Amino acid sequence: MATLTAAGTLFLPRQRVALPEETPVNPAHRPADDLRLDQAVRLLAEHPEADTADLAHAAHQQHGSPESTWRRLITQTRAELTDRTGLIEATGLSRRTLNRLWAERADNGHPVPVTVDGVMHWHPRHWQTWHTGLTEERATQHQADAGGITRDGEPDDLVPWRELGRILGHKDGTTVAGWRKDPPAGPIGDFLRDEEPDGEILYRGQLQPAYRRQRLWDIAAQAPRRGQSGANRGAGRRTGTPHIHAHRDTARRLIAEHPDWTTADLIRAAIQQVPDGPGKTMWRRIIETARTDSGTDAP
Repeated sequence: MATLTAAGTLFLPRQRVALPEETPVNPAHRPADDLRLDQAVRLLAEHPEADTADLAHAAHQQHGSPESTWRRLITQTRAELTDRTGLIEATGLSRRTLNRLWAERADNGHPVPVTVDGVMHWHPRHWQTWHTGLTEERATQHQADAGGITRDGEPDDLVPWRELGRILGHKDGTTVAGWRKDPPAGPIGDFLRDEEPDGEILYRGQLQPAYRRQRLWDIAAQAPRRGQSGANRGAGRRTGTPHIHAHRDTARRLIAEHPDWTTADLIRAAIQQVPDGPGKTMWRRIIETARTDSGTDAP
């Protein structure tokens, strides 16, 4: 009986040998948790009906790590898959937003779905990791007239407090994240002391207080923003990042020039060629989408 491989082809039944599957692997040589989850989801998406043992064997051959590790991860990943309705509950995003992100999948590197009984499913943490990267790396940001506040996204979406940093033009959300423990003077501090969050969402693997984006826009409009009070507003802020189409063209060119390179090799090359472009997470999505479009498999 033929058996599934990671590349989607079939080979004759393998001869099992005694492998020290339970022997601990040096953590320095083990894939990061997010990367391993990404690989498990991709295998399930490509072969949703395949036996877990066959998928684990294919993952072991392609990525290393013991088959027993892959069996546990694939089993758990399958159990945690959810449809779009479940994704709405897990992320706090509106159905309209999810539909838009899916419609723009050719440009944004949307995670591939795992089809279960004819219905598309995703792994919530895997999807959330991608969406966080997309938000942080978004190439285009629509600026409002009032002081340069960023007002992209849906106003009813639940977002973590850190989102206020991006709205205000900060390089990251570290500063505003600290405001929850030590509220500053002024409108933002009053907001944190007097107003309750709208709910909770999973952000970077943890449940965190979340707010409707419209509320953060409103409070941002009242708060002093970067560059005010005599400072050079927007200093240090990246303003000219190329559009995602250009990044996708870069990925396609690198794949065509180096068909034998691994995804990790392509990511390193892309970051070297576009130093002001996306980070590793987004490049991985762009490269995988480019490979899918071209019909090539990752080596």
